[in-house]
Amino acid sequence: MFIEQNLQNNIAKTSGHSMANKVFQILNTIFNKGIDWNILEVNPCKGIKKFKEQSRDRFLQLDEIQRLIK
Repeated sequence: MFIEQNLQNNIAKTSGHSMANKVFQILNTIFNKGIDWNILEVNPCKGIKKFKEQSRDRFLQLDEIQRLIK
């Protein structure tokens, strides 16, 4: 688990917490499918905790509003 935690920390440093969470969510899904298909016995992502993310509001820009209306 130590290697996976280091990987998550490195991704967070270079690309942010949100990206690190997304990468590990995808990896977790892949490893779980490997377990379902009897390819793997253990999910190495199990036990890795997600980073806390800050929610934010996003508003459409004028050009986005115009495209939406069309």
